[in-house]
Amino acid sequence: MPESPAFEPVGDAVCWLESVCDECGALIEAELPAECWRCGSEVVAS
Repeated sequence: MPESPAFEPVGDAVCWLESVCDECGALIEAELPAECWRCGSEVVAS
């Protein structure tokens, strides 16, 4: 039986969910709280 390859984590280790605008789904790259660049809604950290 062949050995399974070592696990290598992939992607970002952080969760970007609180940086997503609830109204339109845009990713907010500014420090929160911030105004959404797409729809103008206020995005706050939860």
